[in-house]
Amino acid sequence: MTRQALLATLLLAGAASLSGCAAAFANQDLAPNGLPKPEESLRRMLVAGNAAGAFKKVTGKDAVVPDDDLLRLLFAGALGHYAGQYDQSSELLDVAAAVTDDRVTRSISHEALSFLTNDRVLPYTPSRTERLMLHYYAALDYLDMGEPDEAAVEARRIAALLDRWDGDAAPDATPEAHRFFRYFSGVLFQAAGESNDAAVAFRHAPGWADTLNAPPPDSGDVLVLVERGFVAHRVEQSVMIVLPDRQLERLTSGPLPQQMAEAGIVATYVLAIANAAGYRTYYHDGAYMRPVHFDPWGSDCRRAGVRCNGDDDENPYLLRVAWPVYRSATEPADPASIQLPDGGIVALAPAFDVTGGELGDFERERGSILTRTVVRAAAKLALTKTVEKKVGKENEVAGRILGILTNVGTLVSERADTRTWNVLPGEIEFATVRLPAGARSLTLQVDGARVDIGPVDVPGGGSVVVSHRLWH
Repeated sequence: MTRQALLATLLLAGAASLSGCAAAFANQDLAPNGLPKPEESLRRMLVAGNAAGAFKKVTGKDAVVPDDDLLRLLFAGALGHYAGQYDQSSELLDVAAAVTDDRVTRSISHEALSFLTNDRVLPYTPSRTERLMLHYYAALDYLDMGEPDEAAVEARRIAALLDRWDGDAAPDATPEAHRFFRYFSGVLFQAAGESNDAAVAFRHAPGWADTLNAPPPDSGDVLVLVERGFVAHRVEQSVMIVLPDRQLERLTSGPLPQQMAEAGIVATYVLAIANAAGYRTYYHDGAYMRPVHFDPWGSDCRRAGVRCNGDDDENPYLLRVAWPVYRSATEPADPASIQLPDGGIVALAPAFDVTGGELGDFERERGSILTRTVVRAAAKLALTKTVEKKVGKENEVAGRILGILTNVGTLVSERADTRTWNVLPGEIEFATVRLPAGARSLTLQVDGARVDIGPVDVPGGGSVVVSHRLWH
């Protein structure tokens, strides 16, 4: 079997397997926006105003969405909040926080297994943004249940996370998240009557709380939070590289330093493709779903670190690397404002770009994700080569055919980890207004419509938080 014939067979087999076997994986049953259909149905229920139904869907006896226990807790906690089940939501989020702390240090056994299959076998670990949002929802639950002291506990948990991350050697990619959550924590402390802790939190929110003084006994501060749209979600993108046989030999055999050097060459090549035009981190459209990209290592084989002589006799192998990218269908939102009881208008200001926070978290991990997938792909190719050699000792053609089938199997098993807490809002806006103490009505004005978000019981000399979600 000639090299050209083997290459054609391998490309056709790879393309057929990747398209025909996709249905074998549950999360490949995708909605047009790239979300798994069961999770997209949760979004549709929320937009239709059926938060109670969505909550039941992830907490019922037969709940299987999402398929990771911790991620399901996070979904249930958020959906319970929007369904008005504040007590259940807070309990679910409390368990989620405990499980998250346990998962931050990943199991070595799970890491090892991920190198044989894909990153989806790893227990789901929330991003930094998701960990902050976990305590954000829990705090809102306690405020809605009239338990400001418990909300202050969540504020301390937020502060502990921010203090830990502020000490990182690497610069923070989303400093606006820190300012918002510091300010939010300060308001929670103020609502609980803990003025000293509130003052400390406000000092970390420059520009928002520099002039914020405790309200007089006849007035109170109202923090209005408006959550808009949905956070960008992960979808899969992949590239397939055709490696010559000699390149694979250098990648999977020989002295360890040589293997590491060769893996570095391949990783650099894959990273270059991943960062080239058309391969982006963030999409607003379906361009990430372009046909599988077959990229031969190149006619100038010297860039692969091997000699060109004898290449016609080499057998090709496919190396497929799949990684997550983010997609959002959210359109720019029209300005929103709050109408006060006296008829005054206060414009909402940006508070926290949740999607931006998620992208920042991902960029910190993107290089390691791609490097891990390259190492895993190389290990799978080594398995292919071992199978081929063992059978080829008895029958060369049978060895190559079995090698091709093994290679195709490893291609199909390579999947990006696209799991995220995708019912989060895309962004949060805010306004802080000081109103006379007592029951007051507030109206949200957006897109030419008016939404009543009151009445609000304004505490004299204290603070209160009001949140509202706009699903579109």
